[in-house]
Amino acid sequence: MKDWDRWTKVEKLKFFLSGKYYGAPLYVYENQKALPRFRIENDDKEISGTIRTILYKPDKIEIDALASKGSYLIAAINYYPFWEISVNGKATAADKYFGTFMKINLEEENNSVLLEYRPPYKLF
Repeated sequence: MKDWDRWTKVEKLKFFLSGKYYGAPLYVYENQKALPRFRIENDDKEISGTIRTILYKPDKIEIDALASKGSYLIAAINYYPFWEISVNGKATAADKYFGTFMKINLEEENNSVLLEYRPPYKLF
């Protein structure tokens, strides 16, 4: 690597993409026990339900959820008061879940959930 400082960015990139690199090895781990982004719970227990993400953008999320009576959607997204939420077209509020995530009450059967992030400083 004595000529490393003379190489162009393209040459350096080709070197790394060829599988060669110097320094400590890089490891990527997958946590297979991590919670999903969205899940359905009833009485603090995960239940089987169908969740389908229709749209996922940083400021707008659309979800279809099939749930039983008394269920709620857990969104592993930070709770902020600027999230506007509607379930089946009706405005609703999210509760905090474990102090940081969002808990949204669902109706029995099919639910169309819309989350929109609308802070007061957002212009468009």
